[in-house]
Amino acid sequence: MHFRESKEVMAEMEVNRIGMVGLGPMGRSLSLNLLDKHIDVVGYDLDPGTLEKASSQGIKVASSLQDLVNSFGDGKKAIWIMIPAGKVDAFLRELFSYLSPGDIVIEGGNSHFEDTERRVKQAESEGLVFIGTGISGGEEGALKGPCIMPGG
Repeated sequence: MHFRESKEVMAEMEVNRIGMVGLGPMGRSLSLNLLDKHIDVVGYDLDPGTLEKASSQGIKVASSLQDLVNSFGDGKKAIWIMIPAGKVDAFLRELFSYLSPGDIVIEGGNSHFEDTERRVKQAESEGLVFIGTGISGGEEGALKGPCIMPGG
């Protein structure tokens, strides 16, 4: 196996931007890491102070979830959610209403695997791709080189 640049992988997936939902320490650090790799990121968080902090660090921010999704235009969407596991189902109900078949949702909230399996089926029934992803390394790892374990 050889290393491939992130931009090359993104191009294959026909994705040119990541929408990051949840800009607390992990989501913000992952966003900064992606930006450092020249991947366009637009972030969203319910907390205005968190949005302001992310914006001051160079992350483009959206004022609502719908604005985040709309920032992709007609292109394929890849939305990475970094919110607490207990809030994921309610959040997905809203998010799925804005997405189109073929769009990708990456969930990094350390959900129980049975919840992830249920969400995969729900997403598939709507033509979406759902990937449950564990992330290790904490805030520093997210910024400098996280261990990302997709299990979708």
